[in-house]
Amino acid sequence: MKFRISKILFFILGLVIVLIGSYFVFFTKQEKSFGEPIFIIEHNEVWQLDFDWDGKSKGRQLTNDGFEKSLLKVAPDQRRVGYYKHLYSKPIYQDEVSYHENYLALMVYSLDTGEEQEVFRGDYRFGNWEWLNPREAVLYRGCGTECVGFWRVDIETGEKDVVNYGVRYEWSPNKELVVAHHYSGGYGITVGDKYGNTLFEFRRLLPSVYSKLTDETKATWSEDGRVLSLTIKKENEEKLEVIKFDVDNNFKIISQEEWSV
Repeated sequence: MKFRISKILFFILGLVIVLIGSYFVFFTKQEKSFGEPIFIIEHNEVWQLDFDWDGKSKGRQLTNDGFEKSLLKVAPDQRRVGYYKHLYSKPIYQDEVSYHENYLALMVYSLDTGEEQEVFRGDYRFGNWEWLNPREAVLYRGCGTECVGFWRVDIETGEKDVVNYGVRYEWSPNKELVVAHHYSGGYGITVGDKYGNTLFEFRRLLPSVYSKLTDETKATWSEDGRVLSLTIKKENEEKLEVIKFDVDNNFKIISQEEWSV
C-alpha cells in the first residue's frame, strides 16, 4: 500500500513540475509583444505602436514628409494602412485651380515592404473613404443635392470606377453590393455593384403634403447578405412598413408587414 501511494505522489509531483516548466517557457521564451499593433497619426506622421507583455508601447514612425494626414484605416488583412495626405497643407500648388484639383491624396503604406504609394488624388469635395477588401478602396465625393458619388480604386492594378447611386451607402457583408438611399424626387433605394451596374430599384413618389416619414427610409442587410430589409413609408398612409427582399432571387419580395415598435 505504501509503495502504491508513493507512486501516486511521485506521479503528481512530476505533473506539477511539467506544468511549472511549461508556464515558465511560455511566459519567458515568447517574443515580448502581443496583440495587433495600433496605428496613429501624431505630429502629421503615421506611427505604428507595438505593445509588450508589460503593457509598454514601442513606436515606429512610418512616414516623414510633414504633410497633414487624416482618416487612417487598416486594411482587412492587416498588411496595409491607408490615409489621406492633405496636399494643401504645404504651399506646393500656387494657382487656385491646381489647389482645388490637388487637395488631397489617398496613400497606402505596405507593412510588408515599407513602401508608401499614392493610389488616388482628388479635389476638396472628397470626404470619407473605406476599404472594400485588402486590395480595393472606395472614396466618397459630394456632388450636390442628394448626390454622393464614389470612386472604386484597385490598389494593385490602378483600375478605377466612378459610381453614383444616391446617398447613404450601405455595403453588403461581402462588400460586393451596395444600397443607396433616396429622399427627394421620390423616396426609396437603389442597389448596385461596386462597378456601377444598377441591379434593383424601389422608389415611391413623394406625397403632395410633406411627411417626415419619408425621411425614415432605411435599408439593412442580413448577416449573410442574402436578405435586404427596407423600412419605408407606406403609400397613402402615415405609417411605416418593412419589406424584405430575396437578394439571390432578383430581389423578389419575401414579406411585407406594417412596422411596429
